[in-house]
Order: sequence, then C-alpha cells, then structure tokens
Amino acid sequence: MQFRTLAGMVNMQGTLKNCSQNGMGKEYLGYLEWNDPLYHHLVDLLYESGRNGHIPSFRVFRLSGSKEVFLYEEEEHYWKVVGKFFPPSDNGASRWALREFESLSYLRSLGLTGYPHRVARPISCTFGCAPMLLEEYCEGLSLSEIVFDAVYRGAHQRLIFTLTAVAWFLARLHNSTATSRSVDFAHDSSFCERVIRTLRERELLSGSDAEEFLWLMDCWRAMPSMWEDCQVLVHGDATPGNFLIGSGLEVTAIDLEAMKNADRVFDVGRMAGELKHFFLSGTGDGTQAEPFIRHFLTAYASHFPDRVRAFHSITARVPFHMANALLRIARNDWVTSDYRGKLYTEAKALLR
Repeated sequence: MQFRTLAGMVNMQGTLKNCSQNGMGKEYLGYLEWNDPLYHHLVDLLYESGRNGHIPSFRVFRLSGSKEVFLYEEEEHYWKVVGKFFPPSDNGASRWALREFESLSYLRSLGLTGYPHRVARPISCTFGCAPMLLEEYCEGLSLSEIVFDAVYRGAHQRLIFTLTAVAWFLARLHNSTATSRSVDFAHDSSFCERVIRTLRERELLSGSDAEEFLWLMDCWRAMPSMWEDCQVLVHGDATPGNFLIGSGLEVTAIDLEAMKNADRVFDVGRMAGELKHFFLSGTGDGTQAEPFIRHFLTAYASHFPDRVRAFHSITARVPFHMANALLRIARNDWVTSDYRGKLYTEAKALLR
C-alpha cells in the first residue's frame, strides 16, 4: 500500500495503520520506500561517512495542522527530520521554500540556536515538482495547546508564564534586527483592504460593513503613529501554532516563510488578535482575553529602555493589527456565520 504526497514526489510504503495517532500531533503513515529519491537524500545526509552495509528504515508521520509537513524518523537511531512541501500549484513555491531556508539560516546566524530562543536548523532545500525544505525536528508543546488549556481548563498561570517567554523571544528578534527605515504602513493597510474586499466578493461581508471597514482603514492611515516606528524583521505569521514551548523560558519559532521587514506590532498585534479569538470562540466573551493580552504587551515592552513609552507606543498601534488578525480568521471556511459576525463586531470595536 502506498501513500502519495504532493504531485507524487514522495511515495511512502509499509504496513499503514488505520490513521492511528502515534504521539502528540503525529499521524503514522508507514515507511519511506527505499527506491524513492527522498530516501537516498536522507541516507546521504545521515550517513555522510558511510553506513557499513546498514540499510536504514525511515518511519513517516504527517504532522498535525498541515497536509504538507511530514516527519521522517530513522528507526534505529531515532534521527528525526521534518520535510515541508510547498504546493506546486503555487507559482512562487520555489521562492517560498528558499525564502524560509534563508530566513532560518539568517536567524541562526544571530544566535537563535539554543536555550532560550531558537529556530530550526535548515538542512537542505530541493526544487522538484514540489519544492521541499528539510529542517531539524524540534521538540516542544505548541503555544496553541497552552492557550487552549487556559481557555477550557483554567490553566491561566501557565499561559501567563508562557506569554512572558514568547514576548521575550519576539522582542529579541525585533530589537536585534531594527533598521533605520521607517515603517511603511501603506503596505499593512493595503493587505487589510484586500482581506475586506475578498470577504465582500465571497459574500461573507455585507456591502455596508465593507464600506465601514474601508472608511476605518482611511482613518488609521491618517494617524502619524502608524508610520513613525522603524522597520524590524518580523516573524510574519506570529500565531500560537507557530511557537513551540520547551522547559523554562525556551521558545522555538517555526514556519518562517513569511518573515519580512515591517512594524514590530505586525507580530505583537497578530498574537494579541489570536488570543482574543481563542477566548471569544471558547467562552463567547472576548474580554476574557484582555488580562493575558495586557500581560503579553507589558512583558514585550519591558525589553525596551523606556518601557512606559514603549508600552504606550505599541498599544496605540495594536488595535489595528488585532482587527486585521480577526478579519483574516473570518475568511476561513470552518468559521460559522454566527461566529464570523462576532469577529466583525470585535474588529469594528478595535478599529473604532
């Protein structure tokens, strides 16, 4: 029996279980075929000095949250590597794969290689019918699970501690890559406009609501504070699912293909918006996220010489990026019409 990934690039054969869960967030698929090009690529990486007749076996798992990310585990030595495939239907797939490889390499050159802050070590980037990035497998609990426990099981103190760690990671990333160029808020506001127009075109947003959102965009563009900070390198997709939490204050960032120069609040506001979404969807009351958002922003601002001034500057810009995060979530097919309406209500309140 075979399992076939994107465009048939990789075949995985073995006794495939009935999609049994094998470890947190992993679905066991079987073994990588010995005659698959990826098999030989992994063998060459693992046995650089020769394998002395040993025939390796690689177990294959699909990692939860994506149909395009797989874990390959060498059965004897438990060597693990992640393969991330970029859809061949995306004309820029090769560019995105190379971009993430270069982003990981650059951040590791800045010292994000161990405790408390790290990103995965990129191993190789190949371009076939489906471009693939190989990187080391990083252990850790997803921040999403920690937020989930806070929402549904009341594990609030753990979330507070974890948000302190994530705020430190982001502050280090941003402060170590600050440039002399001013923020170009036109880029962020234009992206938000595209989200609004997409929602309208898909008839997920009424014409009057779309007009109000677009008018609010113009109001924010007229605010000098949205243009005054310097550009920094941002993660680009700072959602709870893209941070792995280890022991103590250890944080590992993953999925960095969207990394770019932008306003630091692009990341900070995205995370705050995600926290709002988790509590709104789980409890029906978005205000329950406020203590955690405030703590996160306070912890982030504490890494500046003038933390009070930094806090006020950041919180003046955060509402726009929080609203943008909520509107992005509203585009998803799994969102019900009732919950989409709640997201719009929260986004309007933030923008107003």
